Amino acid sequence: MSNSGAEQFSYGSFKQVYDSNPSIQRMIKNFDQEKVTLDTEEQEETGLAPQDDNGTGSVSKMAKRATKARR
Repeated sequence: MSNSGAEQFSYGSFKQVYDSNPSIQRMIKNFDQEKVTLDTEEQEETGLAPQDDNGTGSVSKMAKRATKARR
């Protein structure tokens, strides 16, 4: 991060901001001296494998039709 050109925080200064700012507390799930974990919604894995086009080109054909309809 030293070459990012953005503001940098030490652990102590970040903790001070975190402790005093409820907005920051809502965005941060967890933090320590090594990393910060943002509180975001994680996407569930569906367990479904990507489907193959089986060499028919049907997906490609649908995409071409869709782009022609937009013109």
